[in-house]
Amino acid sequence: MFFMPSVLPKVELSYNQSSNSSFFLVLFDYGYCPVGLFCAATTRLIVKHKWEINKGEDQYRNKINFDCTFSGKSYNVIFSAFSAHYEVCLKEKALPGVKYIIYQNINDVFGKVCDDMKYPPPSYGFYCPGESCKYVDASYPHPAKCTFSDESKQMECYYSGKRSGLTEEYKQWFSSPLQVQMVSQEQIKVHSSQPKMRDQVVKLEGVPTVKLLTSLPIKVNGEEKKLKIIQRTSTHYTDLAMHLLNDDNCDILDALKKEFHHNPVDITTAIYKKWINGVAESKPATWKTLVDVLIEIELKSLAEEIQTALHLE
Repeated sequence: MFFMPSVLPKVELSYNQSSNSSFFLVLFDYGYCPVGLFCAATTRLIVKHKWEINKGEDQYRNKINFDCTFSGKSYNVIFSAFSAHYEVCLKEKALPGVKYIIYQNINDVFGKVCDDMKYPPPSYGFYCPGESCKYVDASYPHPAKCTFSDESKQMECYYSGKRSGLTEEYKQWFSSPLQVQMVSQEQIKVHSSQPKMRDQVVKLEGVPTVKLLTSLPIKVNGEEKKLKIIQRTSTHYTDLAMHLLNDDNCDILDALKKEFHHNPVDITTAIYKKWINGVAESKPATWKTLVDVLIEIELKSLAEEIQTALHLE
């Protein structure tokens, strides 16, 4: 099947003013959307990240309706191209972990296609809050670029330079929360005594980070401890590279061994970083992926500890 957005009809777009949906903007410092980028990004979302075209909605060269599945649940994501920015809109309410996965997919796609097409990478932001902006036409929806130079996270208007803080909803797009949602008791009961853990259906929302992989907070008999995933998997870095990065020929691993002088912990950390950043054809960076891989490489006890640590009380 071939999909060519450039041959589709064009539709008149309206700015997203709905409180029932959540969105962020893809921005370009040179003030316009580069030629061919929307088509290239759409194609890569389909091929690399398995975003599916929503067959129940009309599609346009400047507006694509996607049907995306994250952790077993379907979400409607609309990808729209305006003259100077792109808009990524999530129509349903979702946990922060889902928003972050969408942002990661978009960031990976634009990092790759901008590099291939020799364009500078984009920035991300939202529409500037008009009531606090000194822009001459503040009532007109205009973008504000997000800055992450401090923990507070701010957005700065492209036109007036006015800065304002990000709301908690906005911050969710660029945060990696530890979010977990298990299916109902009728569908699954996770116990360490169950023999066929890999056959169970587990929904783990949110994505791993190097910080959490280094030291994941857990409770054991009411006592708080740290689960050191990187350290405990460092003896299996060859298997991790093969399963997480699809590095069957060990090309990536050989380069990492040379770079980190065969230090197992440093090599393992680098493998996780590449996996989280979506290098090459790596598997999706989710906790479920990690759990499945750990079981596959015979680290089942660690997989069970991670599942236990990620339970919501």
